[in-house]
Amino acid sequence: MGLRTEAPGFPLVRARLPDALSAGRPGGMHDEPTVVRRVHMHPSGGAICVEESESHPTPTPRAPPRPISASAVGPVPRLPRPIATLAETPPPRPVQMRLDLAATLRASRPTLGDQAGIALYRLLRDVAFVGTQRDGGRAAQEAGKRLGLALALPSVDDFLHLCMTEKLGLIRIPVMTDRLVRVDIYECLACSGLDRKQTFLCDFEGGLIAGMLEGVTHRSARAHEISCIGGGGDEACGFEIEIR
Repeated sequence: MGLRTEAPGFPLVRARLPDALSAGRPGGMHDEPTVVRRVHMHPSGGAICVEESESHPTPTPRAPPRPISASAVGPVPRLPRPIATLAETPPPRPVQMRLDLAATLRASRPTLGDQAGIALYRLLRDVAFVGTQRDGGRAAQEAGKRLGLALALPSVDDFLHLCMTEKLGLIRIPVMTDRLVRVDIYECLACSGLDRKQTFLCDFEGGLIAGMLEGVTHRSARAHEISCIGGGGDEACGFEIEIR
């Protein structure tokens, strides 16, 4: 409520509400009545209040609120997930591939047959793993291991039969213990006959053997190439597979 005072010979004074209370009103005015006091000055200098009244201002019309559109507001930002929730979220598990070996090997080529040339295998292999020697062949070995696991062979004998059927090489296993397996590949499909490269080339084949052994033993296996026909001019590509 505002207050104003009139006295003879003095200007009209309007007492206004604090700005904080009149915020949101046009011109800072509040729609409450104002008390008017008319004062007569006594000859002795005193002031006597003789009349008091209220004036009611016309309320300021207010426009109806405008609806807020989604385009004006924009997308609502998503709150970040709490750190504790992130810490409790397990990492995504790798997808375990499983091949239907019989369906994969089935072919219907009356003229060309079910065999392909060595060149195609080597070209596909080289393009897929070009530059992987820089990481010590880990990418090629991991790809071979995924394939060995996906084959889901029930025994080592099944793997030997597959290698012979698909002419991957002549496989010999001179050492097989609970923790170590030694595998030699003669006439290796990947590198036999290549010019000497001064580096081992058969990381993919080593991973393939390790993956097969993991599937058979249900234990972790890691292959280390210790000789290579195309890489070092050796008689066979040799691998030592540690089983843990």
